Amino acid sequence: MTKTIPVFIIILMLVFDSLYAFQKEPLIRSKVYADYPAWSNDYDGEFENACPNTCKISTTSTLKANKGITYEAKNMYQSNFDNTINTAWVEGVDGSGIGEKIRFKVVEIYADYERWRLSAAVTFINGYAKNEKTWKANNRVKKLKMYRNGKSIAEIYLEDTPNVQTFSLGKILYDNLLEVDEVIEFEIIEVYKGDIYDDTAITFFSLTCSP
Repeated sequence: MTKTIPVFIIILMLVFDSLYAFQKEPLIRSKVYADYPAWSNDYDGEFENACPNTCKISTTSTLKANKGITYEAKNMYQSNFDNTINTAWVEGVDGSGIGEKIRFKVVEIYADYERWRLSAAVTFINGYAKNEKTWKANNRVKKLKMYRNGKSIAEIYLEDTPNVQTFSLGKILYDNLLEVDEVIEFEIIEVYKGDIYDDTAITFFSLTCSP
């Protein structure tokens, strides 16, 4: 004789499954680091821990160059921080870029000039922050899904601001730090809409290093 599972047990099972899923993919919120927009050039240490030489960056699409202006992946990961805000990566698919990915492949563990190791933090400038006009005109990223070597491990919520912001991946990486040849991917899953263009842009996106 087949026994019927009580409804309340089924509900409990669903709740536990949901909690387990949430634990596997926690939601991480960024924090605004600077009190001024990126185009102000009033930098005060926002990029001192950024170490772009440690990873090779690529994206699943790129907007075609226009009038000599390029929108390549390397634009958001430059080692020359003086030119950071004048360029941006812009996705190149129809629509808002949902599903497009930014890929970091680890090629070095330590920064060039100091023995600082890749950490679990990220420095980020949302949108096309060349100036207020370009920032408002284009989409900005609202939420990213993060993958490590193809496995989904977290979601990141980003602030809709042209100011430098940071987010820490905490125990997700601190307990098991990145090594050479590992791949971290960030998938765009939600955006803040621009006033004019349905193109999503990122000005700066770098993993950081620490002593």
